[in-house]
Amino acid sequence: MLDGKTVAINPDLILDRETGEAITTETLRYGQRVRVLRVSPVPIMRTPEALKVIGPAAFGLKEDYTPIENLLGIENLNRMLWLVRVSI
Repeated sequence: MLDGKTVAINPDLILDRETGEAITTETLRYGQRVRVLRVSPVPIMRTPEALKVIGPAAFGLKEDYTPIENLLGIENLNRMLWLVRVSI
């Protein structure tokens, strides 16, 4: 969350904060320190059919998948990119 808004939701990539390795959904654990890298998936992964299998609802989340370009305004996107550069 950034300023109370969701900025990343599956199928976004989650990385281990210490090693930088990808964390799969089944290995993610409560309290684990992670970094989330928001990368727009390829168009086929954004179709309604694909999102039924890999989207938020497939993991029990009530929030719909929203493409990053629709989720953030340019001001917030620039701020998020700055925060990522600073924290890495």
